[in-house]
Amino acid sequence: MVTFPSKQSGSSDFSIDLNGQTIFVNGTVNMASKGTLTGSGCVIATGDVTFQLNTDSDMDDFIFVMSLTGSPTFQPGGTFYGSVAAQDTVYLHHGILEHEVPPGP
Repeated sequence: MVTFPSKQSGSSDFSIDLNGQTIFVNGTVNMASKGTLTGSGCVIATGDVTFQLNTDSDMDDFIFVMSLTGSPTFQPGGTFYGSVAAQDTVYLHHGILEHEVPPGP
C-alpha cells in the first residue's frame, strides 16, 4: 500500500504535479485529503484507490484515475477534470458528477 503523504515525510501537506506522468502502484493507494494534485496525468493501481486530494486544475488538466482489480473511492476537493475507471464499482462521495458532451462536427 502506498499512502500520500508518507509517514516519513513529517508533514501532512504535500503537492503532486503529475506533469503528464503516471503514478503506478502494484497494490492499493491512499491519497489523503491534505494534499493537492495539479497537472495532467494518470494514477493507476492494481488494488483499491482512495482519492481524497484537493485538485487545482482546469479543463486542460485531464487526470485519469484507475483501479485494475479494486474499487476507487473518489472524493476530490476542488474542480476535477478527468475520468475514473474500475473493473467493478466506483464510489463517489459528497460530490457532484457532471458530464459534458463535446460539441459535434
